[in-house]
This record gives sequence, structure tokens and C-alpha cells, in this order.
Amino acid sequence: QTASGKLKFELEGTLTSVNPTNRVVVVKIKSSSDSIASLRGAEQEIAVAVDAKLVARNNEKPTLADFLIGDKVNVGGAIEDSGKLVASKVVSQKPSGSKGETKNEFEFHGLVKGTSSSSVTVLVQSTNELTKDKRGQQVTVKTTASTIVKRNGKSINVSQLVTDDKIEIQGTISGTDYLAAKIEAESRNDDEDDDSDSNSSDDSNDNDNDNDNEDDNQQAEIKDEEGTIQQSGSQYQLMKENRLRYTLTSTTINLGNYVGKEVKVKGTVSGSAMTVTEIELKD
Repeated sequence: QTASGKLKFELEGTLTSVNPTNRVVVVKIKSSSDSIASLRGAEQEIAVAVDAKLVARNNEKPTLADFLIGDKVNVGGAIEDSGKLVASKVVSQKPSGSKGETKNEFEFHGLVKGTSSSSVTVLVQSTNELTKDKRGQQVTVKTTASTIVKRNGKSINVSQLVTDDKIEIQGTISGTDYLAAKIEAESRNDDEDDDSDSNSSDDSNDNDNDNDNEDDNQQAEIKDEEGTIQQSGSQYQLMKENRLRYTLTSTTINLGNYVGKEVKVKGTVSGSAMTVTEIELKD
């Protein structure tokens, strides 16, 4: 027991979720003290005290953001009267021979080929040594609430990634799952626009480029866009040839009535989002 009379706990396991903002981790418990024997083999949410001792890799002053999904950890702390576990220490187990990287870390560079509300499929073009066998293959990488996702430097949801975006993913391997800690994507169109701007040689070309950019920023009307509506979490998506065309919303149409059906839609688009104004089933 602690000085305050609360029961102590100790456990070893694997991190399956990390939420630095709320200071909460989820651990799949491999072994534990008898005080939480009933939780062995289960995934358990644990609050991390503000003054908890944190040890992660070679970082001298780690934060919870330095812990990765798939890390093997030792966690100790106290059990509240409500049964809530509160950690006073979280220690990442460093593999022997490690130089700051664990043996199950991966890094993918490639192109986006599909998304869902909790995953991204990437065509792998280059990798670190651990996953070199995945080069040239399409691999689905899972995300969690703690995964950092950015596109062109801006934070987004993973479902907002666009097909054929250039992408870099860092994360860990847990069993057969690839779990992302950080995803950074870059629009290929942005690169092309930058090239065209740099190659402009006169005022006329500059003006044309400016007009083109203004047109790109305006919403465009799409007529008779075809595809299949799918639902991913609370989002509706228009898929065509197994690729995401648009994330759909509508203020006048119940899109849930069309899930799994081939349709023609009409609406306005901004980036990868489409507001549907008309919809009809395909014959």
C-alpha cells in the first residue's frame, strides 16, 4: 500500500494507445502484481500522474509523446477507490543493443492508395532495413487517437489524405499490425504548382498562373460524378475503383440510405470534400 493507504500495482505489457493530451495510456497487460491479477491478458486504460516518472529510449526528459504504440513498458502506481489505475511511473523497456530505436520500429515512404477513418493504405517505395521486404507492395497502416497526421504541414484526420499524396509514416509493428505514430503527407499537385511558378518567365505567365490559382481555390460544381457510397465511422465517402474520390456531406439528403449503392451525385467540392445537392441510383 501507498502512504495514503491506496493499493499499489505493478505491470508489464505493450502500449496499444497513447494520449499525451489527456495523459492516458492503454496497455495490453502481460504480467502484473496480484493486486490486478484479474486484468492480466486484457487491455487496460491507465491515467498517468502529472509528476509521474517517465523513461523512454535515450530521451533525458521524455514526455508521453515520446512513447510509441507497440512499446514494451513497465508501469507502476496506485489503485484509486473507484478502481481507476493511476501511474506514478512509465518505463519503456529498451532492447539490448539498441541505439535509440527499438527493433520493431518501421518507416515507410511512398504514395497514398486508400484511407478509412482509422487507417491508410500506402504503396511503399522505400523503407528502413526492418521492412525492406515491403518495398513495392501496398500496406495498410492503422492509426489511433494519438497518431499525428499532417498534410502540407497542417493537422488533419487520416481520412482526409488524398490518393497519390506523397507520404512518410513512422511507427511500430505489433504482431502483424503496422501502427502509425506519425504521418506526414504532401500534395503532389502543390509540387507541380511550385514548379510552374518557378518556370514563369514573364508578367503574362505570372498573371495566368495567378488566375489559375484563384480558380483552384473556388468551389467547383460536379455533375454526374459516379461511384459507390461507403460509410467509415461517422463519415460518408464516394469510392470509385476502390479509390476515395470525395468525403461526402449533405444538408438535404440522408446519405445513409445510399450506403453500398452505386450512384450519380451532384454538388460542390472544396479539396477532397463534397457537399451533395442531388443524388440518384445508377441503373
